[in-house]
Amino acid sequence: MSNNRDSIISLYLKNVRQCDIARRLDICRKLVSKTIKRYQELGNTQDRPRSGRPVTAVTPENVNKVRCRIRRFSEQSMRKMSSDLGISSRSLRRIVKVKLGLRSYKISRGHFLNDRMKHQRLQKCRKIKRLVASEELSK
Repeated sequence: MSNNRDSIISLYLKNVRQCDIARRLDICRKLVSKTIKRYQELGNTQDRPRSGRPVTAVTPENVNKVRCRIRRFSEQSMRKMSSDLGISSRSLRRIVKVKLGLRSYKISRGHFLNDRMKHQRLQKCRKIKRLVASEELSK
């Protein structure tokens, strides 16, 4: 896009007509006229300043902080991380999901089974399997 803009302005400064510029560069006349108008207003071919609310939480610095924090300690909860970084939990979740392409999860803890417990479970499962096979369980 900026190549077109630069070409349009260079031809405009050589006093080439707008319709001839559009024909030479194979672009529409409206683009040529808007680019020339922008050049006359601003004095350059850059975009105009964007309107709207500026980004405050999902900044590259915060994204980098979250990325480093996750690399260092991936088991930390999102709530804890958001309070430590001073970012709202919603913004932190947006960074993790959209910017980093990751998925959050909560680590669930299971029962600790020693060898004796594993053996007992195996025996009980075998007993239930025998009962189901002999149809005594349904009685």
